[in-house]
Amino acid sequence: MGPRLILGRYEIIRLLGEGGMSRAYLARQCQPQRLVVVKVLHEKLTSDPYYRGIFQREIDCLSRFRHRYAVELYEASMDADGGPVAVMEYVEGEPLDALLARDGPLPPARIGRMLGRLCAVLQAAHDRGIVHRDLKPANVMLVAPNSPRESLKVLDFGLARQIQDSSQGLYIPLEKFVGSRAHKAVGTPEYACPEQFRGEEVGPRGDLYSVGVMLFELLTGRRPFQGTTPEELIAGHLHEPPPPLVGVRGIRRVSPKLEALVHGCLAKQPEDRPASARELALSFGQAVGMSIWDETAATPGDVAPVVETNSSVAAENDNADTFTLEAWMPQSIAAVKLRGFVDDRGEVIESAPGSLKVRLRMPRKVVEKPRPPGFFSRLGIGKKVELPPPYDLINVDVFTKAPDASRPSKLQVTVRLHAPDVRSVDEANCWFDWCKQVQIDLAGYLMARPVA
Repeated sequence: MGPRLILGRYEIIRLLGEGGMSRAYLARQCQPQRLVVVKVLHEKLTSDPYYRGIFQREIDCLSRFRHRYAVELYEASMDADGGPVAVMEYVEGEPLDALLARDGPLPPARIGRMLGRLCAVLQAAHDRGIVHRDLKPANVMLVAPNSPRESLKVLDFGLARQIQDSSQGLYIPLEKFVGSRAHKAVGTPEYACPEQFRGEEVGPRGDLYSVGVMLFELLTGRRPFQGTTPEELIAGHLHEPPPPLVGVRGIRRVSPKLEALVHGCLAKQPEDRPASARELALSFGQAVGMSIWDETAATPGDVAPVVETNSSVAAENDNADTFTLEAWMPQSIAAVKLRGFVDDRGEVIESAPGSLKVRLRMPRKVVEKPRPPGFFSRLGIGKKVELPPPYDLINVDVFTKAPDASRPSKLQVTVRLHAPDVRSVDEANCWFDWCKQVQIDLAGYLMARPVA
């Protein structure tokens, strides 16, 4: 097979790796001349809104965030030939999990130098409102390993989420919706924080829990919680206290002060963990008697515009019906009401601060009758005639905002219902009636009034 081009300018060299959702290829770009990583969604998932949403979220996060210790996004397209594509910086080095398997456990001083850089990029991301949610040794690439220039890059922001900010509008984590498939979006169980398993919102301290698991493993050569089944592993994260930091050969490798810090990262409740990545790095440095924190490294770089070709984001003038409601209630109550409305009628595909992407069921008023069965069907050997589903799935965007900061309980909700192909007057009337009913029902849920 000849050279394969992605987006017409990236020549695939070889496969780097493959996961359950995507493949990563090493590719060559001609102008400018450089090696890049091309990440593509699996073909079987290219039309699945859920996985497209995860892919889009990674693009969005990396588009808003640039840091010397984070992989850089160059270009992206959600509608390229063959499916969604992200072109990223190629980081030459060794994954931390591979180094740990070969050389671990590692000396505290070396771990400290790694931790200082890791906490710097986390602090910068958290300050930008981004939580990684899938930190693990496999997602940390060591640059120039085993040398005085050893550094790192954080990879794979596929599960990253935006931190809740009331000024950005109502945010309901995808995990809160019954009809969603958010259970698939839990990070790697060995490193996931308890609140992910509890279905709660994960904030910056959730990332620090994952760092705590990594520190435990780097210091001892083993993870704090083991299990022969996923249930046992999850139970450890949820209920068991972290064990002493004793190495694989039964050797105690760390001071009580450092052990207390690692155990603090592994606290079951977020409020019992270090307050920030900055605090964690400073405390680790004190525990090992070395300075690992560089405040200047915690500042994100300028965000360069990311080229996104053939974006699938709907334009404002597409074929959609829009209405706006005004509700007066605390955002926590509005979140419960909105969840109930969606779970009764459809499924959430993507959730971000101030917006939801939803598919709602629109019942069909007329169901076409199947044709009379032929001779073989009457004998029970012909192909069965299946009735069409009794509803259509309609793509809906829901935008929320608090327009007046002095009155946070005043909430404005705008809904855009993307119309299907309408081929007759009857279908147009059905569409109009359904849109009106959605507005009435949602206004009832939120005790809201229409805004002209």
